[in-house]
Amino acid sequence: MSEIDYQTMSDRELKQYFLAHREDKKAFEAYLDRRHRKPQKVLIEAGEIDNLPFSEQVAIVAKRLSERFLNQSEER
Repeated sequence: MSEIDYQTMSDRELKQYFLAHREDKKAFEAYLDRRHRKPQKVLIEAGEIDNLPFSEQVAIVAKRLSERFLNQSEER
């Protein structure tokens, strides 16, 4: 069997490959490595909403969560 080149796979391809070949430990490691190398997106900066009324804090958090989930679904 030839060696699989995980580096040439897109994120989506690698995820699909891993899910279809769960016994492939190298695929799992490549998937985790790629996930950990991506920068984490901050939802709210420290102190950003501290001085706002609670209702505005909730509205900002809800809006940003909605945007994040919308962006994630578009990436899939």
